Amino acid sequence: MILNELSPYVRDLKIHASHGLTPAYIDPEHVFTYLKSGHGFFIMADMQYAVQPGDLIIIPPYLLHIINCCKNEPLMQYVIHFDLQFDPDRQGSLPLDEGMNYARYCELHGNFFADFPAVVSVPVPERRRVEEIIRRMNDESKFQAPYRELTLKSGMLELLNIFFRCSELNLTAPRRAGCKTWPNLERALQYIQSHYHEPLDLAEVSREAGLSLNYLCRVFKDYTRTSIHQYINTVRLVEAKRRIAADESGFKEIAAECGFSSVHLFSRIFKAISGQTPSEYRDKIRSTELKSKPVPTNKLKH
Repeated sequence: MILNELSPYVRDLKIHASHGLTPAYIDPEHVFTYLKSGHGFFIMADMQYAVQPGDLIIIPPYLLHIINCCKNEPLMQYVIHFDLQFDPDRQGSLPLDEGMNYARYCELHGNFFADFPAVVSVPVPERRRVEEIIRRMNDESKFQAPYRELTLKSGMLELLNIFFRCSELNLTAPRRAGCKTWPNLERALQYIQSHYHEPLDLAEVSREAGLSLNYLCRVFKDYTRTSIHQYINTVRLVEAKRRIAADESGFKEIAAECGFSSVHLFSRIFKAISGQTPSEYRDKIRSTELKSKPVPTNKLKH
């Protein structure tokens, strides 16, 4: 595909903050991220990028990636999921193709961004423009404005133009050279993602990765800046938060279905990682939902 054929289709746009370490993500579409504030690391396949405010990141489909924020400093991100072109067969939410991975995807479809850096830095004078474009796109999407697809497409083209120009200026984020054992780590990450709800045995994880347990723990810590135990707890906690926000299940049930051996352990880890108890988190979610509901108005009778 050449630039003149580029006609991006925006699937989703969100503005959110990441705290600490995230689980490994794999998306079936391209992901464009602008960092509004915070510092941390984007781990994409076998590369680590030190990221900071003003950075733009593009992640191709099916590329496994992890985000690790600096301690006590959330990463405020503007995230856009998009396709390079509109395809009527790819509308709505896309499930992951279980038989697909990044290498296979590139074989079938290529990587449009292969000749560009994954992370570029936007000059300070240009950052306000980036934020204004994304806010405009977010407003159009949020309020379901008529013909919003055209606004989203034009906004995405503007953002990609900024990305391409910044890449020509060599404004790239510092990165660390790849890890030779990345394929092994990727197998470990995917195994944890698939079995987090079970009582995970690290010996099983190491066998799946094809590394000795001691070596896996050392490489995992060196590359992700966290231990395997901490990562497993993070994956479980993310799912637990999703469950708490989505339904009224009891904490004992949620703890068991997310892989915690007891509700007491679940509460202790929840508090240690998120800074609040499960009950406090549920109350906060309910309070936010109530505030977002429209206030009914009383009709005056004549």
